[in-house]
Amino acid sequence: MSSLSNKKVIVSDTGMHTFVAEKLAETFAEVYYHIPESSSFPQSTKAKIGSGLNITRIYDLWKYIDKADIIMFTDLNDGELQHWLRGKGYNVFGAGRGEDIEIDRVKFLETLKDVGLPVPKTYRAEGFDDLTKYLDGKGEKYLKTSYFRGDFESYKFKGMKHLEPWLDDLRSRIGNRAKDIEILVQDPVPSESEVGYDGFSVNGQFTSNCLVGYEVKDKAYIGKVFREPPPILKTVNDKMGPVFKKLGFQGHFSSEVRITKTGKGYFIDPVCGRLPSPPGELMTELFSNYAEIVWKIAHNEVPVPKAMAPYGAQIVLVSSWHQNHELCVEFPKELSKHIKLKNHGKWSGSHYCTPNEGDGYFGGVIGWGSTPKQAMDKCESVIDEIVAEELNNDPAVFDTATAAIQAGRKFGVNL
Repeated sequence: MSSLSNKKVIVSDTGMHTFVAEKLAETFAEVYYHIPESSSFPQSTKAKIGSGLNITRIYDLWKYIDKADIIMFTDLNDGELQHWLRGKGYNVFGAGRGEDIEIDRVKFLETLKDVGLPVPKTYRAEGFDDLTKYLDGKGEKYLKTSYFRGDFESYKFKGMKHLEPWLDDLRSRIGNRAKDIEILVQDPVPSESEVGYDGFSVNGQFTSNCLVGYEVKDKAYIGKVFREPPPILKTVNDKMGPVFKKLGFQGHFSSEVRITKTGKGYFIDPVCGRLPSPPGELMTELFSNYAEIVWKIAHNEVPVPKAMAPYGAQIVLVSSWHQNHELCVEFPKELSKHIKLKNHGKWSGSHYCTPNEGDGYFGGVIGWGSTPKQAMDKCESVIDEIVAEELNNDPAVFDTATAAIQAGRKFGVNL
């Protein structure tokens, strides 16, 4: 393919993936970085995101759209716009209407049934009264909602005494919607292993040289580059491929599959429209041709990712202080490739992250190597060099991941 050094790209983002724009700027002639703004009362803190970096912050997508060769969407809720742009001849990286598989959980469950994948038993509660009536006297369940991830993420029901204060808090935030909010109540899927595919999908085709790995929920990730995913993950991809082709999916795709004692795989959570996090931060560096991957997918071509090492790891960066405050993040310059920051800007000679409604989550530390231990050790050595207010640093963060690697081998997932 021709050089990208004279090409321009727009990255349309929410602020959570500034590191993607920064990475692309190493290859493209110019990266225009856009955060949609629809508030009646814009905040100056959001305007600072992207400042002082090697990217050009823009505030009007339409003023620049014909100056760029491709447009990359890194998050959710722009699917219809992507579909429209493609119809007008623009080259777009993004899930298009495929984002519905992630944000509409009912559609996701219906799709699983339609393509012949197992579906956890699910009850659709309508409002708090129906929810509490259904849950009364029941054991462990998982509560989820569609579209409005800002209301709550998945909640583990442990009993009515625990549920009541959680519902009181939710009611205080959503008000009268408590009367009719739809909450999905799912039976747990007892599993021996939970593993996922992390790669790319282009209109129903999936990239080789994908990552297959294990996430320690909200803490860490360890993965290996596979030429082709293990059968239990490939089955999910094969079943979902025709759906993604119909929806015009062209972007990052990740799956979470819970494997039962009998070897049955439940596809429980998709990432279809935004970068997975983790290991999206890792993928921008582990795949040395990341810019080429983005370019080809925007042109409806299936790329071949080129991995710098067979193993990659990531530690999720969290600061309790950052939940409500701007965060200064200091680290040696030579470690920059191993530190990926969200809502990132640079001023007064220092790196800052503005609050992002992500419970203090401000980025990731990444490492790679010829063994899992090398990749994990690199992450641990890098995080020790970071100075940030109330940075959470668990020295045993990879212990669970190491156990998960052992468990997965029983099902043909040989990390």
